[in-house]
Amino acid sequence: MEVNITDTRGEVPPKETRKMDTANATEMNATEAKLREILGAGDRFDSAHVTVRKTKTGFSITYGAMYDAPGLNVERIMQLVELFGTKKIDVDNYRNSGCESCDYGSDYGHEIEVMEPTAGLDLPEFTTRER
Repeated sequence: MEVNITDTRGEVPPKETRKMDTANATEMNATEAKLREILGAGDRFDSAHVTVRKTKTGFSITYGAMYDAPGLNVERIMQLVELFGTKKIDVDNYRNSGCESCDYGSDYGHEIEVMEPTAGLDLPEFTTRER
């Protein structure tokens, strides 16, 4: 699967776009690769999207998919605690309905706020979108 990495505004200027095969994570740094592994382990990551933004206190991670929210359990949250070196992680669920009859275009998922991280500080801002 090919993933397109863009800036957080969702724009895809040619010089800021990098394409990569998710099976070959050579262009990702170790923190980004580990985050993708945590959020993608045994779930529908192929149809999910992830957006990472840097905030004043840490990171804001949006993790969602069409039709149904991807799984986010205690095990994954504890892996995020280990990755970022903080227990100050807040998770909120969100939902944006799609078509009234078939739900096409919907988006369900989780807003993950990582506050005061002591590790994983080299995580770049990125957005994944399936092509």
